[in-house]
Amino acid sequence: VAVETSGGSISVDGAGGSLRAHTSGGGVTLRRLRGSVTASTSGGSLSAELLEQFNAPCDLSTSGGGISVYLAPGIKADVDARTSGGDVESDLPITVQGAIGEGKLQGKLNGGGPLLTLRTSGGDIRLRSR
Repeated sequence: VAVETSGGSISVDGAGGSLRAHTSGGGVTLRRLRGSVTASTSGGSLSAELLEQFNAPCDLSTSGGGISVYLAPGIKADVDARTSGGDVESDLPITVQGAIGEGKLQGKLNGGGPLLTLRTSGGDIRLRSR
């Protein structure tokens, strides 16, 4: 599934398989996803709820807001989160590998799995259990 707009927000509620979403003028809200996702915005915040294990890399990025990711228990991922304009916060059991510090977190969630890349230059990154 591919969703794109140049002048507004995107909201998806319930999608399976591979999802691509891009907007250059608003926020992105993705709920009840059952698969991999690539999403970006240059003008707002991004929120994604992943309900099942994804088998391909996921990439979430914004240059104008924060990122919030909600993951179901048991999801395995290699996390690479970086922000140049805020903090990275997590309440998930991530085993830190590589970098941790102001604005960045790299590690393995539940032993590791497909790459989950999170990038923002304008806000905080939050990883939460669903």
